[in-house]
Amino acid sequence: MLTEKVISDAKFYNKLILTFFSSEDCNICDELFNKIKELKISNRYYIFNIDSIEKSNYFIRLTRGIIPTITILSPDLKILGIIESTDIKFIEDSLRKIFESYLRDFKGNDIPSFIPELDEPSQEIFYEIINRALENEPVDYRSVEFIKIFSTVHKEYEKIINELNPANDMAKYLINNSKIDLQQNYVFNISFLVNFDKEDKTKLLDFIDKDGGVFRSIKKETKGMLIDEANVGNTLISLYNRTGDNRFLELASTIFNYIKENLSHEKGFKDCPPNDAITSVVFLEPLANSETALFLARLWAITENEEARKLSELAMKSAYGGSKDIRVLSRIALSLIVLNERIKTSEKISYDDVRLSLQNISCKYEYDGKCYNSLEEIKPKFF
Repeated sequence: MLTEKVISDAKFYNKLILTFFSSEDCNICDELFNKIKELKISNRYYIFNIDSIEKSNYFIRLTRGIIPTITILSPDLKILGIIESTDIKFIEDSLRKIFESYLRDFKGNDIPSFIPELDEPSQEIFYEIINRALENEPVDYRSVEFIKIFSTVHKEYEKIINELNPANDMAKYLINNSKIDLQQNYVFNISFLVNFDKEDKTKLLDFIDKDGGVFRSIKKETKGMLIDEANVGNTLISLYNRTGDNRFLELASTIFNYIKENLSHEKGFKDCPPNDAITSVVFLEPLANSETALFLARLWAITENEEARKLSELAMKSAYGGSKDIRVLSRIALSLIVLNERIKTSEKISYDDVRLSLQNISCKYEYDGKCYNSLEEIKPKFF
């Protein structure tokens, strides 16, 4: 978006770069953006209206997570100021002050990177998730998924599922099978619907490029975001377990290779490919790393690719070092269960239980080298 030409022109004409972050859900953003463009001081700026969802790689680096936000960059891509206001007079005054400060040789601040120290998670997080859910903390669908699996072993927790505080419609659906109606512009929503057999799987395949890069939306402007790669990878694993169709497993492996080739970092995985000066700032986003840990763990469970297991563990440590958000912890917990409690099955899996992986084995279930006729017979060793 902020191409070399934009940066070169900003330097040549001594203009600053104004990035205005909006979203489809922001009712006032379009009107406010038009008012900003009409300001006289705006002639000193190159102005860009950025969709915070489509370009979340910009949003996460240049804002504090508020919509709308105006972030001002120098031609050297230093942050000169952040304006979080809808008051046009305040915005006008702020834009003038920022430009005057720049003329007085204020250089601005570097775009911050995020590289957490690796931290080793343990099964202690299982009870942390349960306790926080019991305290009415909002839970997303992965948290619900974890609590459901946990309660199949620890039956005393079954009763809390209907008492959970769902963070969104996806979580509500997993709790009580309520009606779900998601916008189908974004791959995340399509992936969820396909994963739970609520949408035709061919719709998902259209978002996957031949190199394994996943497009963020039907616009196909942004490709290769780690969270999208991991979400789609997890859905492909579910589709393979459900159908036994090797096409889905092959696509999952292609996505794995894309992640390795484009997003690898010694302390986890980058949130996006480094396509320009903004996205080249390293950001190891914890939620995306935790979802990646789950995807790679499940891929290992089927293929026994030890590199996938090793990188799953790296992604877990990165995510845990970066955040203790319940959404992150839930994905880490599911990953730990996959890596430590894998159950092979010869039968196609019509429901979601991350412990299960479809394998060519001679018995119904195989756990720790022994055969079983039912899941109830299996006594987990890890949780």
